[in-house]
Parts: sequence; structure tokens; C-alpha cells
Amino acid sequence: MVSVRPHVDPATRAASGTFVVLEGAQGEFPIVAGEGQRPRLALAGPREMGALVPPPPANLARAAQRLPPGGAPRLARDVLQGRALDDATREIADVWPRMHL
Repeated sequence: MVSVRPHVDPATRAASGTFVVLEGAQGEFPIVAGEGQRPRLALAGPREMGALVPPPPANLARAAQRLPPGGAPRLARDVLQGRALDDATREIADVWPRMHL
């Protein structure tokens, strides 16, 4: 999973038509489905593979301010692993605007 945003030229502030990668270390989530099952996201490799470096405490505090009271920032692998594809899509669409816009 890679999070991107539109690239804006720093001098003109005009959109360039390309994207900039914001976050790319959230893991790989192959789409798997058994016979008669909804497609689900799996985590590629062992859980320890591709472990993330914890974000600085100040970044976590800023992220927590954008969440509902009592909410805590979560890593994609903790939220998305095993989720149905359509559920995961809704989760990302719901959280993304609060955390990145």
C-alpha cells in the first residue's frame, strides 16, 4: 500500500499532474479469496517482516488530535490484515481525510 498526494510545484503552487509518495512502508497486502468467500487482504510474509520504525511521539500526538476522542493512531497492518477488500476500502476512505487533508 502506498499513500500519495498530488504534486504541487513549490514555485508556482500549480498542480503538476503527477503524485508524490507520502507513505510507503505500511506493508504489502495481497488480495486473497477462497471459493465462495469475499476477497480479503492478507499480510505478505511473516508479521515481523517489514516492521515499521515507530513514529516520533510528537507525530503520534498530532495524529491523535485528528481522531475521535479516545482514538489512537493505528498501523495499516494492524487494521487491514484479514479485512474484506470492500471493508478495508471503506476504512481507508473514512480515515484518510481526517489524517492527511
